[in-house]
Amino acid sequence: MGKRSLLSLIFICLLIPAATAQQLEDKTVLSIGDQTVSAGEFMRVYKKNLNLVADAEQRKVENYLDLYVDYKLKVAEAYAMGLDQQDAHKTEYRKYKHKLATTYMNVEEVTDTLMKEAFARQQEEILARHILIAASVDDLPQDTLVAYNKAIKLRQEIIDGKRKFEQAARQFSADPSAPDTGGNLGWFSVFKMVYPFETVAYNTPVGEISQVFRTQFGYHFIEVLDRRPVAKEVTVAHIMISPKADDASFDPEARINELYSNIKQGASFEELAKQYSDDRNTAENGGKLSRFGPGMLNAENFERAAFALKNPGDMSGPVKTDFGWHIIKLIDRHEYPTFQDVEQRLKRQVQQAQRLDYIKALSKQELKARYNITSPEHVVPFFTEFLTDSIKTKTWKYTDSLNPAMKTEIFTLGTTTFTYDDFARFIEERHRKTARHNTTYGAAKAFYDEFELATIRDYFKDHLDEEDEGFANIVREYKEGLLIFDLMENEIWSKVREDSTGLENYYKEHLADYQYETRVKALIASTPNEAVAKQLRKALKKGASLSELKEQFNEEETQVLFSNGTYQEGHRLLPEDYKLSSGVSKVYNKAGQFTVIRTDELLAPTAIPLDKIRGKVMGDYQAALEAAFMEALKAKFKVTVDQQVLQEIKAQL
Repeated sequence: MGKRSLLSLIFICLLIPAATAQQLEDKTVLSIGDQTVSAGEFMRVYKKNLNLVADAEQRKVENYLDLYVDYKLKVAEAYAMGLDQQDAHKTEYRKYKHKLATTYMNVEEVTDTLMKEAFARQQEEILARHILIAASVDDLPQDTLVAYNKAIKLRQEIIDGKRKFEQAARQFSADPSAPDTGGNLGWFSVFKMVYPFETVAYNTPVGEISQVFRTQFGYHFIEVLDRRPVAKEVTVAHIMISPKADDASFDPEARINELYSNIKQGASFEELAKQYSDDRNTAENGGKLSRFGPGMLNAENFERAAFALKNPGDMSGPVKTDFGWHIIKLIDRHEYPTFQDVEQRLKRQVQQAQRLDYIKALSKQELKARYNITSPEHVVPFFTEFLTDSIKTKTWKYTDSLNPAMKTEIFTLGTTTFTYDDFARFIEERHRKTARHNTTYGAAKAFYDEFELATIRDYFKDHLDEEDEGFANIVREYKEGLLIFDLMENEIWSKVREDSTGLENYYKEHLADYQYETRVKALIASTPNEAVAKQLRKALKKGASLSELKEQFNEEETQVLFSNGTYQEGHRLLPEDYKLSSGVSKVYNKAGQFTVIRTDELLAPTAIPLDKIRGKVMGDYQAALEAAFMEALKAKFKVTVDQQVLQEIKAQL
């Protein structure tokens, strides 16, 4: 066999698996009514969702196919009901499609650069002062020039020593706080100032005054007074006590002080957090929070107290926040996080505020190049004259649509040409929803920038599914998800919420499933002092009242934590090995916390009232309705699975 023939045979052999796979992808594996699902679509969805399926049995192809059939049955019913034609669905679907398409614009490189820049800046805080000379975005070019020249002159006078910075700020700065602060902004870090201001601050050396620069507020210059590293991230635990909506007499401050006193007497912080903390997300872990840095909790008092703790094990006094009262314990101080640690958070942050404007500007440039769009110079001058002063009061109306000039072309996208008429209608629709403009020039310029960007971006988003198969798959899945949501809302969920008679009947029919276990009405007393616990037990056996107990044991300082209520076995305030019984219990010791329980009443098992367990009953009722609904769909739509294709899929997967 010649060399050419051998190479040809190898080439053909290499092609056979690829051709076979392609043929399999095109085969129909599932039919539901008149809708078909290809093997390729099923394999793509299976691979994508495999890690989301927790049950190992359901990961088997046949079992996953059962789940997929149920999914597709719901989709088929939603289309049969015409839910895809409802205005609310169309609006929501387009909104999502546009949002997703934004991530497909060629801005990833820009975003990555901004993320790395923000990461470097977040290691350092700046102390600076500034002077602002106000200039509106609506000002005519000649007016902004006046403000700019004023800022330039004032800066030079300060540099030349003719004026003191602080005095000039008090006298000339348009910053409302300047008369009190002399322009001093205090310490700030990344994301605390508008992006252009932040950039100049970080690029200006200590002791120097920046050049004049522009933000949406006007012209600034900055003097950087100092720099310092930001506080490192910490891990802390906390105990939180919140007000109780159903008990106006409960005093969270008094309870947090009782807990604080117990901890100082030797009680375990972690055990008290497990028993008493109202932050249920952290209580089971001894109150431990995820590590955080400055500004990450949106709770200034909490952060200030946490960062003030110096050594692991140090504990704060009671701290009040909007969430309640806290005791904070330092677990660890960390080195600065790596870029990978904070990458996703940084990505969200850089895609906000003025950084987003920067990204939008670059994406607009790329989209204009993609569709060969240029910005005509005649649009803004024409509309500066065409708009009237009513634009300043947001009362402008477009009444001159028959004017031949309104047919003037601005640009063309695909088969659609956009004209002055389109722009005028855009202004009429938008100008009442945006910031007030002081000049027709400012309005014309701002609205044209917005019109151009919105029009080109909308075109890109509306047509991306025609160009990108991956994007088309994602938005189709989202559309089907929306349809299923609407279907289940109409057919199941609304009935569960609104059919009170049906819910009550279901509850009565399944009453055996909704029973209290044996419970106790009890007084629980806990202390870190074993001797006190033994005295406490004697007092409880003698029948002392709660007020008498508090007077005896907590007169000078809190030695004992008292809790009075109804509890069932396993409640977090009860010792793990405590068995519900009458009378006064022995003293239980857990991690140095001594607990005694006095049972005032032993409650026999009884039905839980519907209003106490409504959520669970609604969930069970919903599951029953869904099961019946799926049986009805299986009877309505013919489901056919090609077993031969299914076996080929299994072999390939």
